[in-house]
This record gives sequence, structure tokens and C-alpha cells, in this order.
Amino acid sequence: MGKIMLAAPHSTLDAHPQLIPTLERGYCVEAYFENRLSNSRLQQLWQSRDVDVIIIYGPVVAAAQLAGLPPRKFALIFINLPYSLPESLSKEPMCMLLKTGGDDFQLRMWGQCEKYAELACQIIIGLYSFLQIDFENISFTGKEKEVLGMLLQGLRDDYIARALFISPKTVRNHISNMLRKVRVDSRTQLVLWALTKQMQN
Repeated sequence: MGKIMLAAPHSTLDAHPQLIPTLERGYCVEAYFENRLSNSRLQQLWQSRDVDVIIIYGPVVAAAQLAGLPPRKFALIFINLPYSLPESLSKEPMCMLLKTGGDDFQLRMWGQCEKYAELACQIIIGLYSFLQIDFENISFTGKEKEVLGMLLQGLRDDYIARALFISPKTVRNHISNMLRKVRVDSRTQLVLWALTKQMQN
């Protein structure tokens, strides 16, 4: 069983009570609930030898604290980071940025994404454990698959439209068709459905 270290504000458990129980299905979780990590605590986490993943939630770490940290051997996951990630951290073995809020959902991943795909799904399921997803076999058109692939990268409608040489309205129509086929009500549910299908495959 791998080990996860989670650093998050005190309010995280109230906002997402299923996050830690969901992660504990496949990992040993060690959590630090502090509104702001000290430099010594961050160094302690960074130098841990037996950790596979560090999850940093929200503004618990300042941007200046992340600058200049040494290379790492663990995966690094940020949830609702309120500032831009230092470029030096978005490298191997894996880095993931996850932003949530209401029905908004953005996900970006670098490095060994496939190795940690199951963990990414666990985190998303923990954050959205209240969603009811229909996992029956779905048939998408080629263009719908292209749009969905870009949604999984956290891209906006206007960017998807330019990349596929279609209008933003056509992008929204493709998304609406996929929502109807999967029988879910939001993009968040659609992305979660797609990630879970990837994990199953």
C-alpha cells in the first residue's frame, strides 16, 4: 500500500468529508490540517523517504515557499491552488492541478499520468462523492471524443473550438449530446464518468 501525505486547511474535512476515506481505500493517508504550513513542516514533507504522493490543498502553502524546492521522487497534486505553479515543479514523476468550485472543474496533469490515473480518480471521486454516475456503455462520435479529450485537459470552450475548427456553439452542442448519452446533468459529472472509465480500462 502506498503512502499519501495531505496538507490542507482545517475546513477541508467539512467541505469534503469523503476525501480521506476515499483515498484510504488504496493508500495509507497521513494528514496535516493547518491553515498555513510552516517552512519546517514543508521541508519535513518534502524530505520524507516513504511517501508516494503529496497533496497540497488550497492556500495552505504560499507560492514563495514552493520556489526553489529540490527535485522530488513523489507525485505532487495541488487542489484549488490560488496561484500559478512554479515551472520547476511541473515535471516528473507527476504533477496534477485540480480546480473545483460549484459545477466548475479543471484538471491538468504532467509526467507519469497513467501511473497515477487511479489515484487521480480517487481524489475526484472523494471531492464529488455525491454525484450519481451511470457507467453503462456509451457510444460517442469521433468529434464528441475529441471534445471530451480536451475537456479532460481542463480546456475552455473557446480554445476547444479554435483547436477543432468549429464554433463554440458547436462545442456546447457536442457536450450537451454527451451529457444526454451518459445521462448526467453537468460537465463535472461527464469528466468524472470519463476518468473512471479510463481507470476501468
